[in-house]
Amino acid sequence: MSKPNNRGELTIVVAGRTLILKPTFTALDELESRLNTGVFAMLQTFSDVKGLRLGTIANVLHCGAVGGMGKAAPSLEEIGDLVLKEGATNVMEHVAAFIQMAVLSPEQIAESEAEAEAEKEATKVGE
Repeated sequence: MSKPNNRGELTIVVAGRTLILKPTFTALDELESRLNTGVFAMLQTFSDVKGLRLGTIANVLHCGAVGGMGKAAPSLEEIGDLVLKEGATNVMEHVAAFIQMAVLSPEQIAESEAEAEAEKEATKVGE
């Protein structure tokens, strides 16, 4: 999974374009307003990707990029195009990591990753 740096930023590459995502209060407030839901609900939403919309993915990345890059961030439309080029399923890990950064402590993220890895290993053993 994508990992934040020590400044609380997540640097990702989508369709060849580097984006720096940062969950600032302003960015998260804007995201909640755009999607009409809270970040805690988003954490659950992104764990079940079946119902996700491309616009939702692009909005998360855009708000995060504005938080991390300010005026240098690509527009929402540009990010939407990048998501289409990269493939939505290929950016889901980054989106989930960004939302986790917004609501979980670093210790909780590490614990969640360890649990996911243990489940993955258990599945391999059971095959």
